[in-house]
Amino acid sequence: MSPALSNDHRQTVGELRTMARCQWQRLLARWPLPRLGAGPTRRFVIFGDGRTGSTLLVRLLDNHPAIHCDDEILHDWCAFPASRVGHHLEHARAEAYGFKLLTYQLTDVLCLPRARAIAFLDWLEAGGFRVIHLTRDNPVRHALSQIGARQHGFHRVRGDARTRPPIVVRREELFWWLDMIAKHRRDNAALLAGRDCLTLEYARDLEDAAAWPRTLARVADMLGLPTAPARADLEKLNAGALEDIVANADELRAFLRETPYAHFL
Repeated sequence: MSPALSNDHRQTVGELRTMARCQWQRLLARWPLPRLGAGPTRRFVIFGDGRTGSTLLVRLLDNHPAIHCDDEILHDWCAFPASRVGHHLEHARAEAYGFKLLTYQLTDVLCLPRARAIAFLDWLEAGGFRVIHLTRDNPVRHALSQIGARQHGFHRVRGDARTRPPIVVRREELFWWLDMIAKHRRDNAALLAGRDCLTLEYARDLEDAAAWPRTLARVADMLGLPTAPARADLEKLNAGALEDIVANADELRAFLRETPYAHFL
C-alpha cells in the first residue's frame, strides 16, 4: 500500500470515529445527566483555553493542603464523561476538589454540540462546581505560546537548565492560531453566558510569581478555605522581549502590520 493510500485510510478511519462519537453524543443528549454523588462539597472546575496558565493554576491549587486538583481528566474521549467526573470526585481525599477542562475538550474531544456543552456546564454547576475561567488578553502572545509549546515543549520544571532557542513563526501557522483563539473566545462567551465565574487573566494573575499568593487567596476565598503558601514547580517558557522569543521577529511584525493585531506587539 502506498504512503498516500495509507494516509487516506487513516484519515477515513479518524473521520469515521469522529462521526461515531458525534452520533453517540446526540444519542446521549436524549437522556439526563446523572446526579453527582459523594465527595468533597467544595468543588470547582478550571475552564478556558490551553496556554492560559491552567497547568500552573492546577499545581498552585493542588499544593494547597485542603485542595485536590486534578489535571485534564477529560483529555481523551470517553463514552460517559459525567461518570468519569463523578468517579474522580468520589475518590478525592480533601476538603475541596477540582479539575481542569479546556474548551476544545468539550467541542472537539467529547464532540458535544453547543447545547449539550452548555448542559454539561449547567450540570457541573448544579452539582456544586464553581467555574474558574482563565483568559489571556493578548492574542498574539497567546498564539506565540501555542507555537512555542509545539516546537520546544509545553512546560518547564524549575531547575531545568536546558536552553530553548527562539521559535520560528510561519505566517500560516500564526494566523491559524489567531483564528482558533478568536473562535474559542466566542465559544467561551456562549458557554459561560450568565454564569457566576471567578475570572483570572494570565498576565495579571499567573504570569508573575509575585501574583501567585493573591491569586491563590482569591480561589481559596471562593471555596471558603484559608489561604496557604503559593508554590509551583513550573517556570515560564517564553519570557523576555519579542526578539528573545521569536527568531524572525521582524518578519512577525511584517505579518501583523496593518492588521487589528499589530498593537498587541
